[in-house]
Amino acid sequence: NVNHARKSVGLKVDRKSDVSTKDQILKWAKNHGMERFDWPMKTLKSGPRKDLVISHESCYDIADAFVIARSCVLNGR
Repeated sequence: NVNHARKSVGLKVDRKSDVSTKDQILKWAKNHGMERFDWPMKTLKSGPRKDLVISHESCYDIADAFVIARSCVLNGR
């Protein structure tokens, strides 16, 4: 269960925050063990945020996988 995994690694998601749950998990992963990971980035090509460099959508899946893996290691599974 993803909620159990988040709790076991000490990740607290603030449901009342303006920041999405996905972004909170991504930020946590970047600060708790994946600091040196080369995160995939994407440059926006058009629109009001043209040329802005943001995290690629796959980063959310990578962060979720890290939380699950870390939980398994900490819980000996």
